[in-house]
Amino acid sequence: MLLALVGGGLGCADQQLPAASTGHAAEAGEGYPRLSVDVLRVVDGDTILVRLPNGATERVRYIGIDTPESVRPEQPVEPYGPEAANRNRELLSGAQVELEFDVQERDRYGRVLAYVFADGMLVNRRLVEEGLAFAITYAPNVRNQQELLDAQRQARQEGVGIWSTD
Repeated sequence: MLLALVGGGLGCADQQLPAASTGHAAEAGEGYPRLSVDVLRVVDGDTILVRLPNGATERVRYIGIDTPESVRPEQPVEPYGPEAANRNRELLSGAQVELEFDVQERDRYGRVLAYVFADGMLVNRRLVEEGLAFAITYAPNVRNQQELLDAQRQARQEGVGIWSTD
């Protein structure tokens, strides 16, 4: 997959389908190759625009999370959507990040699917921990499912962000 990205192309756009909770997830970052890319723009809470090492520009959708809408024209801005987008900008704008992949290379919209790491931190998880994203899993991309579900359970117990009662 890394060679396909660096070489200028990723495979076909596969549709993700929701997965049942399996409870079988590998630890994030253990032995999985990563690709360093430059963040060009944060689109919203779970999507970024990056420049690949070969100079190509790609839209990257975070695996395993979903943030409230903040920029989709046909949908209203949802509570915590702007906060998720702003936090993602704080974490990533102008940064170099590492992309780590799972089973599928792309979603049905043609976006690259990845876990995003900034300074060794799994950004996908950080957004869930801070109550700015929901853990949502689509088969077959389930490697970090349990880690994200655990983060969501903790955020919910603490009542942060989308889980607050304010």
